[in-house]
Amino acid sequence: MASSSKTCSKCRNAFPATNEYFYKSARQADGLSRKCKSCLKEARQAKRAPKPKIEAPRGEKKMNGVTVTCACGHEYTFNITRTQAIDWLKSKPCPPCKAKLQKQKKGDQQGNTPDDKTPEPDKTPTPTPKPEAKKVDKDWVSSVVKYLPTDAMFHRILPEIILLLNAGLPVWLQGPMGTSKSTLAKQAATALGLKYYPQSCHDQMSESKLFGFKSPTTGEDVRTPLWDAFEFGGVFLLDEIDNGNPNLTAALNSALANEHCVFGGGTVVEKHADFRCVATANTAGLGPERGFIGRAGVDLATRDRFVTIQTPIDDRLEAALTEAYLGGDVTALLPEFIDDATDRLGERSVRRETLTSGEILAKVGKLRTLVETRYRDTVVSPRTSMHSAAMVSAGFTLREAFSAKLPGLKLDEVSSLMRDIGVSN
Repeated sequence: MASSSKTCSKCRNAFPATNEYFYKSARQADGLSRKCKSCLKEARQAKRAPKPKIEAPRGEKKMNGVTVTCACGHEYTFNITRTQAIDWLKSKPCPPCKAKLQKQKKGDQQGNTPDDKTPEPDKTPTPTPKPEAKKVDKDWVSSVVKYLPTDAMFHRILPEIILLLNAGLPVWLQGPMGTSKSTLAKQAATALGLKYYPQSCHDQMSESKLFGFKSPTTGEDVRTPLWDAFEFGGVFLLDEIDNGNPNLTAALNSALANEHCVFGGGTVVEKHADFRCVATANTAGLGPERGFIGRAGVDLATRDRFVTIQTPIDDRLEAALTEAYLGGDVTALLPEFIDDATDRLGERSVRRETLTSGEILAKVGKLRTLVETRYRDTVVSPRTSMHSAAMVSAGFTLREAFSAKLPGLKLDEVSSLMRDIGVSN
């Protein structure tokens, strides 16, 4: 039977088991285990009340302005928190002396070692000096500009043709129609002070047109432009060589590469030191091309005797010629041709390379290996080494020299070869 009273477990007082003294949830049959409302309120208020902060025990109060005589003999004022620090500070140098000792120690580590120790080598990397920028060789530029005509218009590659002919190299001028290829040969001859001997090529041209013959009536030799140029010196032009008889042009090999040639009725002629040869063509001489389906291929042995120079359309020359054909006075334009040539030669003087024969031969060897595997119609003969050396000496880069010995290859094919053998510029 439920008790009519209940004892508070906190104050141990007995109260009626009603809502006035106990919360409803606190009622129990035995009346012993719950707190009365008064005790519960006191407990809750005590729990909510802020707890007093208990300060942790601290050391002694901070001591400001304590003067200590340090181990170095100097007096120094410190701010300390414990009296025990005074004894420790007496065994140490003062802060200024400590800083001086640390600085001296650092200097010793960097190389100020005692006499009985060998200083460690300086491991600081030496900066690589930048290569000195090349300057325009004004003397070299002037030595070429003096050959250029001051009273006539000329194609912008005329200085290059003069350099090549002056080096004794046979030149193959390749380019579109009307780009002044034949005029270039004539102007180059005039610039070098040599006579000009032109010869047009066609498929019906006979051997006697090139090498002469003995007259059946008089018995005397009938001379040809090639014969005169070969014996007395001069620039011999084979105009439209890719339009000639392939079998006949192959007969030129002896005249182009050897020091003698047979002319007329069997006369052996020694080659003059000033004999030069220029061939002009619209193609590379390797057979018909688009737009030139009637052109014949030139024997590779003949083709290898030339260095190829591309002859593009010169916009300045085209504009000046157009003005001249309209009856205009182009005299005021002539200095522009010299100025442009001077600028181009200045750039060339900066790009000039100094190479040894070993370096050229090594690059030619790599080039020969690649060409033999990729392009069967192209040959890298020993003349590539010799002609490249002559071109480099004349002021051309090795890339230009190799390009001149790879007729028929496209620009991207030549670039790929140059990249693979490590030739820049």
